[in-house]
Amino acid sequence: MKIVQKDNWWILIFICIWFYGQNDSVKIHLPKHYFNTILLFDYYQKPKVELPSVDFVHQKLKSYRIQQATFALGIPVWTKDVIKSDSSWTNFNLVINGLFFIL
Repeated sequence: MKIVQKDNWWILIFICIWFYGQNDSVKIHLPKHYFNTILLFDYYQKPKVELPSVDFVHQKLKSYRIQQATFALGIPVWTKDVIKSDSSWTNFNLVINGLFFIL
């Protein structure tokens, strides 16, 4: 079974060139932001520890406990892409950052 006959080989070449010409332009869709919104909450607690009354400081302090809480956020606001003539690209990002820490 012959797929291409001797007289119709030029039709196959024409179809290949036509399909190749349809896919030669690539459209690049750049993302709006390169960072996602980040929210973080962290809490740490050490249980209460009783101190032996060995000296004056231990008698006054008696016990201690450690607690720590952290809240952080990062919100992307604005992204600007710059494509240079040599096809390299850079971007500028404006991100709101915040940190709240209690010890």
